[in-house]
Amino acid sequence: MFCITGLGCAIGGLQTKMKREEPVQLSDSVYEFHRPNGDFEVELVFFHGLCFSEYADAYETTWKVEDRFEGTKCWLRDVVPVTLPRARILAVSYDSCARVSDGAGRMSFSSLGKILVQDLIHLAKVGQRGCPVVLVGYCLGGLVIKQLCTEAERQLDHAPDGSSKGRLDQFLTNVRANVFLDTPHAGTDLAEHLKTKEKCDGPVLEYLDSSSASLGHLNSDFESLDNEREWERFSCWYFRKTLVWSSLKLSNSGLQVVEEESARRGQGKFFCVAADHSGKASSERSQLEQPWNQLEEFVADVVSKTKLPQQAQDKIYKCPTSLRVKAGTKERRLNDSLHEIYLPVAEVKMELIFFPGPLDKDGCKATWMTEDNKHCWLQTWLPEAFPEARILTVSYNSFSASLARFDPVLISEILIDDLILRRRHGWCPLILVGHCFGGLVIKELCNTVENAIGKNEDSKCLQEFLGSVRGIAFYGTPHSGYKQSENEASTPSLGAGEEKGSTNPSEPRLWSRKDVGRLNSGYMRFVLSLGWKELALGETHPTQQVTGSRKSVIVDEFSASNGIKRDSFFPIAADHFTLCKPKSPTSNCFQYLVHFIHTTMNEAQYANMNVRRKKRRGIALMIGMEKGRVGSDADRFRLEDMADYLHFDVIAVLDRKASEIPQVVETILAEDVNEADECIVCCVNAHGAVSDGIHFIYDNDGNGVELLSEILKPISDYYLLAGKPKVFVVNSCRGIRGETESTSSNSQEQNDLQGKEDCLLMYSSKLDTESWRRETGYSKGTLFISELAYHISLLYQTTDVQDIFKKVEEKVPEIAARMKVDQCPVIYSSLKKRLSWRMK
Repeated sequence: MFCITGLGCAIGGLQTKMKREEPVQLSDSVYEFHRPNGDFEVELVFFHGLCFSEYADAYETTWKVEDRFEGTKCWLRDVVPVTLPRARILAVSYDSCARVSDGAGRMSFSSLGKILVQDLIHLAKVGQRGCPVVLVGYCLGGLVIKQLCTEAERQLDHAPDGSSKGRLDQFLTNVRANVFLDTPHAGTDLAEHLKTKEKCDGPVLEYLDSSSASLGHLNSDFESLDNEREWERFSCWYFRKTLVWSSLKLSNSGLQVVEEESARRGQGKFFCVAADHSGKASSERSQLEQPWNQLEEFVADVVSKTKLPQQAQDKIYKCPTSLRVKAGTKERRLNDSLHEIYLPVAEVKMELIFFPGPLDKDGCKATWMTEDNKHCWLQTWLPEAFPEARILTVSYNSFSASLARFDPVLISEILIDDLILRRRHGWCPLILVGHCFGGLVIKELCNTVENAIGKNEDSKCLQEFLGSVRGIAFYGTPHSGYKQSENEASTPSLGAGEEKGSTNPSEPRLWSRKDVGRLNSGYMRFVLSLGWKELALGETHPTQQVTGSRKSVIVDEFSASNGIKRDSFFPIAADHFTLCKPKSPTSNCFQYLVHFIHTTMNEAQYANMNVRRKKRRGIALMIGMEKGRVGSDADRFRLEDMADYLHFDVIAVLDRKASEIPQVVETILAEDVNEADECIVCCVNAHGAVSDGIHFIYDNDGNGVELLSEILKPISDYYLLAGKPKVFVVNSCRGIRGETESTSSNSQEQNDLQGKEDCLLMYSSKLDTESWRRETGYSKGTLFISELAYHISLLYQTTDVQDIFKKVEEKVPEIAARMKVDQCPVIYSSLKKRLSWRMK
């Protein structure tokens, strides 16, 4: 391994004694070296560099300090906390190996980006505490930083409104600087040396090749993001030639691993260090003090001038660490195919049903044992995470002991009876989890249930089952097909799909290509129509199925991710069977499932109101002019979805003539407003302008109607709404038309709803400014509506409506400034009480 003595030994003389603590593992990829009590001043995240064949301890050994007085110390644990005591310090571990082996050198850069977004942002909650984040990368680690940031931005553009999008946005907002230590931004000759001399072919080498198109795209995407976010940069170049790297002799005279031009790319502070690429220096320590002092000053400067808005602290989920079986965890067999692993003592709020893959003795639990096979994590760790969940497993033992005689259709029919029709109580939210062909059994079961609806008296029970499913998690499921090898009749042999040219009729086919197509089509229909969430984990390591046989990847990445949304699939550093056998509660194969269940159930509180709908709050009137207004349909869809989630009945008035709108509003008030309504919402989405102090909105022909007197005031004056909150959202431009000279009549708008009680009015922009829209990505539509819908979805359960609107009023100008435009929403309120849209 290698170290960064060139930076670290400068502090070797510090005599401050600190309590030596081992890093806390938060996930497979993230280790926490220092966590101060109370608020953080900064979060520092360190990324190690390229490794040859082993990377397991690189997250720590990379940052070793060789001090001639005090011996070897870990820079992150023993040095940095001395000078930055209020810093949270984390290190990232990732597969950076150049040589491919059974357990390393198999992770692609694109997959790595998704994993680090999940582990750092969603699990470790980096960037969620309202303090600046500084990312520090050595060698390849600098490119990994770029991959992380560009992947987070891509997911932000495509993420649905909710907590996940909020975390991504906060992370990118709070990242304030990137530090690159001898990073080969333009590639390195070391990559060619490893390919030709050492016969290495790891996928990470593609991003170290100076002629690589992938490296060019990564640099281009990151630089665009860097310019938009205005991040600061600090770079170091180790200018001595390297003789030995990772125990490999590079050449007799040494190799310049990173050229100055490659290390210098981009703007920002740049320093040269008298050390080789491994960080080993022949000079005295005093000559190496400046780079660390400069880096320390750089971080302190970032902290001092970064004034981020205080954000609610996002709780870091702590995985269970005890192995005790919780009270009420008495396993019992319910019928031939269903086992109850855990039943809460209190009320059951969700059910988790697990479908195993290849069977073994005690098949209902064998699939879900820990890596050491000492206990079943469904009985220990999972109840610790979800004490309110009932946990069940499915067994196929009574159907067939031989995989060759495995009949998925028969299994589905029996499961309908044992799992659904025999049920003696109602349904609560469900999550289904399948390993290997257990995932295909889940698909087959759901398709069979759908086909049976309407054909007998059990249709209501079957509909309730499908309506209760909230999400499905797949562990190594071969979505592209499954076969059994002809020469292993007694031992399950799993295939990642049909082999090219394989036409042997003697191969028992569990799911043919046609069957799999049918299953996938039905499954995607459920995801779209019922809003099911999904998680898919795939193996990267080969599996030895029979002693003495050659290892192979059983379900490859294509098959494990086929038909799954890109951001829902994650490769795991495990083989096919250990994929669902976590080593500890911090293992990603367990943590990702826990995070999936948490987020799915939290979103289900409002995203599935069609299943648990209460009485309506009132009506949501949507007045819009969409013809010729790019993105207006996206705005309407956001508002309609949000209104429906919050129990408003949506009434859309689209593309009507200006002269017709007052009469249409009057008719809706008379026919659709009920005395029992608690509130009314009116959203206006159209072109607009202010003339002689009067705000007009315009129809598709350019004819105007007075917004206040002819639309908003009739609603605020309606007798059935007296004393009830009236919420108005106006998304239109408010530029001043008419005289070129500002006068008292046109430079100030007439008093908004003056004298009208219980009203809350929010304009998308202030007087004499325009409303802007985003042109691309998920946020296509107006800036104002996308932020309004996002903050309502994120905060409606915990925050009053007035405070949500104020949050939008603060956020929109920040984003507009990054777009180099001027837009600031305006709020007028005569509400006498706090307004809440919480679910009761």
